Amino acid sequence: MAQLGLTMTSVVTSACASLAVSCVLAYVGGLRLDGGAPTLCGLLALCAVLPSEGARDYAELLGVSLAVGVALLLLSIAPIRNKALSGIPAHLRVGMSALLGVLSVEFVLSLCGVVTVDSNGALGLVGIFDPAFVDASISLLATVTLRCSGVPAAGILGLCVATFAGIPLGLTQAPAGFLAAPDVTLIASSSSGLVAGAAHLLRGLFSARSLGLVLSLALCLLSTSDAQPEDASGRRSGQVLGALGMLASAFLGIPMLGLAAGQPKESRQRLLKEGTCLAASALVVACLSPLVACIPVSAAFGPLLACCLRPISRVAYIDLKDLGASVPVLAMVSCGLVSGSPAWGVAAGVLVDTCIRLGSGKARSLSSASLVLSLASLAFVLAATGL
Repeated sequence: MAQLGLTMTSVVTSACASLAVSCVLAYVGGLRLDGGAPTLCGLLALCAVLPSEGARDYAELLGVSLAVGVALLLLSIAPIRNKALSGIPAHLRVGMSALLGVLSVEFVLSLCGVVTVDSNGALGLVGIFDPAFVDASISLLATVTLRCSGVPAAGILGLCVATFAGIPLGLTQAPAGFLAAPDVTLIASSSSGLVAGAAHLLRGLFSARSLGLVLSLALCLLSTSDAQPEDASGRRSGQVLGALGMLASAFLGIPMLGLAAGQPKESRQRLLKEGTCLAASALVVACLSPLVACIPVSAAFGPLLACCLRPISRVAYIDLKDLGASVPVLAMVSCGLVSGSPAWGVAAGVLVDTCIRLGSGKARSLSSASLVLSLASLAFVLAATGL
């Protein structure tokens, strides 16, 4: 964060403001809040669009969020988003979801200090007696044990347990103060950051970076919908609110905090009350940002990993004996894992699926959405390799 010119207080404040706006949209529209998958998808979009070396450009990341949010909003308002999703084969949608989960697990392992990355990009496990590894293990065991026991807020409790365990391990210490005035500098600078990020994207409109954004958009489409692989339909009102949540989050300085389109299950009055409580809680957390800053990154390993495993579980919908479906998914996940880029993974899976269909005489089964995605994948490979 220091390399990006950010402070913990400003990040927590803008994140809580973004969460409050998303909660209001969710409960006014009667939707279920699910910010985990879109947020992870935003991190992966960052890896696909921005250079792999050096510090990340936060302004450009906000620009990516703006571009994806506008695209989702336009696709949701026009009656083509469900058609575009239904035109993509179900096994490819499952593969994109699994790729999102696998890359998220790799990202979490590296973020929490459980694995190391050498100069060649190879992953290696740290020592089992390393403080970060011990604390991450405690976080995972506590979170899984509490969740399997049916304890509410298992992720938060697991985070707290690992945070207290990090004190004797030397990973954290008590803060000098507990209260802080909300710092809105990140929110104030987000508008200029959006302009700068959008300008960066426009300058490279026909580059491999932009094509990587197009392919990452497919992951964003999936992460904002709870539809099963065999059913890509969704409520347009929920999709519009989800896109607005992403746009609001981008303007508040936090990229890719989206909403899941779901059916309302409870009364509006109760939902509004819960939304008000969540918004008030967000303000309290913002004021307690010095306390939040003392949470070691390794303590978040358990809750983050539990969130990452959800999209991977969708592989259960694929018949692994069906090579026409399982091989493209394998190519998508393996290529994305090796390259570390969701764009390369999506491109590989789509191209392999197209080649299998053409070679087996099933060219008529290719929909217009599949053809467009295939052409975009081919253009991305040609642009990225310089052919």
